[in-house]
Amino acid sequence: MRYLALFSLFFIFCCSCGRGPAGTDVWVDEGLANALLFAKSSYWIYTDSVSGATDSFYVNTYSDDVAATTPHDPREAVRKHNVNIYITQRSNRAGDTIYHSWNYHMWEHYLNISHQDISGKKTPLYKSGNLQYPFRQGNDVVLTSYAVGGVTYPNVTIISIVRPGICEEQLYLAPNKGLVKIRMRHMEDTAFGSTASFSVLELQRCVVVGEKALGVSN
Repeated sequence: MRYLALFSLFFIFCCSCGRGPAGTDVWVDEGLANALLFAKSSYWIYTDSVSGATDSFYVNTYSDDVAATTPHDPREAVRKHNVNIYITQRSNRAGDTIYHSWNYHMWEHYLNISHQDISGKKTPLYKSGNLQYPFRQGNDVVLTSYAVGGVTYPNVTIISIVRPGICEEQLYLAPNKGLVKIRMRHMEDTAFGSTASFSVLELQRCVVVGEKALGVSN
């Protein structure tokens, strides 16, 4: 009987391994939230290396919500936290109908950045894939210090978005600043820049206001 009791305890322990506490809320990682949550009053000024034009980007939409899961056992219900920040171009050129929009999607300890032309005919979303925070050295993510416009930014993450024959982008992401440089070439849609060469937007100045996320003590 003693062996049966021990076996039962061992079986229960094995079944419970890998499962989080029942009813646990899953929030955006605090470090990720502190680095990349920008309030709607934030904006960025970039200079286009090809045309010399200056454009601004601003936080158009900020959403912070928690969605509950519906498992078979109500005691295991989990609320999952998601943050979406849409940063939209405001062109200074008269008659310009090209507008870019970047979406930062954050959940748990993941970030996904997507890019879209939102003028007239919407182009497909070009996505970075799910990047795990803290960001690590790899094929698509390189950690370094990087100088833009005479300013050196520490811990810049270079994110590559490559779809052969369709698009190629490098996004230079700095903590508490956002995108300090955007290098892009889209072979199918000239709205994103020349198909033969890269268009490069470099940060000139910005006003960044942090935002407090649900469930995060930042």
